[in-house]
Amino acid sequence: MNAFVLIVCSYLFWETFQFNTNFNAQGLGPAFFPRATLLCIAFLNIVEIVSAFKSKQPQEQHSIMSKQLLLFITAILCFVGLFNSLPFLLVAIVTLFLMSLILKLKLVSSLVFSVTISLAVYLIFTQGFNIIL
Repeated sequence: MNAFVLIVCSYLFWETFQFNTNFNAQGLGPAFFPRATLLCIAFLNIVEIVSAFKSKQPQEQHSIMSKQLLLFITAILCFVGLFNSLPFLLVAIVTLFLMSLILKLKLVSSLVFSVTISLAVYLIFTQGFNIIL
């Protein structure tokens, strides 16, 4: 899976060179943030590969992590599916709360975290960027 993610990151990084850039415009350009994000993902993926080879976890631990990953991906897919049909704040709070429960965090801290992060993202986009979520 890590090799697949590295291949996808490499391909997408290569595709950022196809972005239309205007040499007269000042600033970072449209390819900067996708490239920075892809480099971060690739770096974290390489760290994951190295740590996987160094640690020898029992098979049971991998099974538990696989179930958590599947639940995590399901929560994200539900978030994406419900994004346009329900209000952003409701969907974001519930999704982050479920993700916190999947990671087995404390109940109160999970609730505070999900409400705070969702509200902060909502305010940044609506007030700062003037984008309605």
